Amino acid sequence: MGPKLVARVVYDLFMKLKKNPNELEIFGDGSQTRGFVHVFDCVEGILVAKKAAAKPYDVFNIGSDDAITIKEIADLLVEMMQLKNVKYKFTKYGWHPRFTSRQAVIDSINWLIENVK
Repeated sequence: MGPKLVARVVYDLFMKLKKNPNELEIFGDGSQTRGFVHVFDCVEGILVAKKAAAKPYDVFNIGSDDAITIKEIADLLVEMMQLKNVKYKFTKYGWHPRFTSRQAVIDSINWLIENVK
């Protein structure tokens, strides 16, 4: 995130508001969260990781320690675009994951135990 670098959800909501500043369709109930990393922090993280790497193929995750809800993003857009009385229309998108995050991790660990010798 940052100048010239926009996450899809922010762009999509922005474009919806540009098209219709009176109503904003939000998939789900708006409570879904996303974590975002500013591009400046990402570059700094890459440089720090490069210095910290013991081997050229070390892997590091660069991410934020916090998250923001989709509704909070919508609220920020409405406020910063100086829009008034925008009606949020929450819609279902008909899909839910079958596995919890915990089960996904367990399945990954089981695969590693069985396949990586």
